[in-house]
Amino acid sequence: MKTKLTLLFICVISSVFIIAQEKKQDSLSIKKNSGGYKFYVGEELIYRNQFAKILSQNPKAFSYYNKGKNQNIFSGVLAVGGSFGLGFTLGYTLFGNDKPNLAPAFIGLGALIISIPLKNSAERNHRTAAHFYNINRNNQTAFLQRSEVRFAAGVNGIGIIINH
Repeated sequence: MKTKLTLLFICVISSVFIIAQEKKQDSLSIKKNSGGYKFYVGEELIYRNQFAKILSQNPKAFSYYNKGKNQNIFSGVLAVGGSFGLGFTLGYTLFGNDKPNLAPAFIGLGALIISIPLKNSAERNHRTAAHFYNINRNNQTAFLQRSEVRFAAGVNGIGIIINH
């Protein structure tokens, strides 16, 4: 009986050390800065195309990324068009005719207002893509990689505690 317990104890200890030596892949994250958004793997900065390549391993995450990318492009087009409409009307009013046409200004303002929620939705979709990738990556790891294994000794005896 003692040899079986000793053998079990040695197997558990060796499996814990083997798993502890495996390289963990860092999770994906997105951080906002003054110029837009930056993509990270752990703490390492990566480019947008590298972020897309990593996400292509998970179809659900990649679909959210593509949806966010398309919304980001469309919101940029609306923002540029809206800015042009406002700027054109303002310039024409200041330096041109006395009676300006306000239609481009209102159309531009509407386009700018629409572009703001689209930009926010694009950011949310990119974050959701990273979230789904991280969840899928964590679910594919081994049970002991996601667990904490400890040995405990008490008044009633010796035991192994596994927190998952």
